[in-house]
Amino acid sequence: MSYFVYILRTSSNTLYIGQTNNLEKRIKEHENKSSKSAKYIRYFPSSELVYHESYPTRSEAMQRESQLKKLSKARKEDIIAGDSELKKKLEKAGKVYSPYNINVYNELFYRYGERKLINELPNLFTKLDLFNVALHKKITTELSLKEIKVMELASGKKMGKWETFIKINKKHKWKVLLTDFDKTLLPLRARGSSPNHKVLGTRGLNRRQKTKIINTTDNFIFSTEIYSLFDNFPKLNSDEKHDCLLSTYTFDNLWLEDDLHLTKINNVWYKNLYGLDLSKTEESIKDIRQVKKLDRQFFKNLKIKTKKAKINIFSLKHGAHIDKYYKNYKSVSVNYPGGLIATVINSYNNQLKKKGIFITADIATEDVGRKTKGFKSVNETIKIKIENYALAKYILEKLDFYIELKNLYEFIKEAGIVTPVKIHDHFVLVVRLRG
Repeated sequence: MSYFVYILRTSSNTLYIGQTNNLEKRIKEHENKSSKSAKYIRYFPSSELVYHESYPTRSEAMQRESQLKKLSKARKEDIIAGDSELKKKLEKAGKVYSPYNINVYNELFYRYGERKLINELPNLFTKLDLFNVALHKKITTELSLKEIKVMELASGKKMGKWETFIKINKKHKWKVLLTDFDKTLLPLRARGSSPNHKVLGTRGLNRRQKTKIINTTDNFIFSTEIYSLFDNFPKLNSDEKHDCLLSTYTFDNLWLEDDLHLTKINNVWYKNLYGLDLSKTEESIKDIRQVKKLDRQFFKNLKIKTKKAKINIFSLKHGAHIDKYYKNYKSVSVNYPGGLIATVINSYNNQLKKKGIFITADIATEDVGRKTKGFKSVNETIKIKIENYALAKYILEKLDFYIELKNLYEFIKEAGIVTPVKIHDHFVLVVRLRG
């Protein structure tokens, strides 16, 4: 007798893992929502079998089941993709319209896109020197600590911010953990540091290895760790937790699994569903695991189709808050930043000390909303809307967080710095626990 470990994909693009000695019978039980089906599967309109393995004994199958359940969703997707051709994977994703298919596109881009494009992620945190000075003051003033432990999510190779910190820092010691999607993106050294800096490099670094120290100065220790936005933060012991988390890239319209595009039309709520259309020019690409780089044209040829589906807004996590926020709007369109909200909550549960601070910043365009005055459009190609962050602020405040949402001019001015230009098209979100 064979024992099977299987993975089902639900209609909401979540994954369910189970094991059985009769795969065909078990799948029918799930499909029919019988009393023997998994309770989790009953919450979704449909599901489909996307992967299975067979083992000679139940104990081996149970061991594999446990192993798969501990993996990140991104890693599970890699396993599901297996040896299938990229064309098959994307065409399969396009058969079923899902709110998360657009994230298949995003994941492809950030895993296999051109490195020079990916390296541009944290521009705001590196290019604007006045902002970096104000950021240094904000962190040191808020925390009132002599030694500050910082984690920066999606660091990239640009070290401009830390060069500024090293230059202006006088009395604080810093332990800085830089993270990114891929080891090739991590910096090898912090330019502008003292001549006795020590470089250990990141060669051979992978997710399973311990954090590597790559650079030291008199007051700074820089270390690196591979971390993906698709994973949850690992839980740290209280003495290991960070004082500050800089999230340089948490929400960009649709990115993380909890992000949704929501539309309210005549007081009825809808969510966008997405399907991917693979063009003929990509038919020759065989195995996604063998692809080293996909160029711009590849991503231009991945057409995303959209359609709307009616939803019960109260079935969504924080849906009641969304509905209340827009109760005076008969019609509205919003990119719901569920991923940002989930990342903040996850940070305080697993990574940040109770008195720690979470800071993110981005470029914004003006949109109609009660909490977005003082922000101006950059250009039509920037799609991030400050109103989405205002919604995140509203929900996080309901969850007992204290939030500051300011345009960059006000943030810099608060630090006592005079700016020659009033910068309204960038903003900063600072989060703290109340009490």
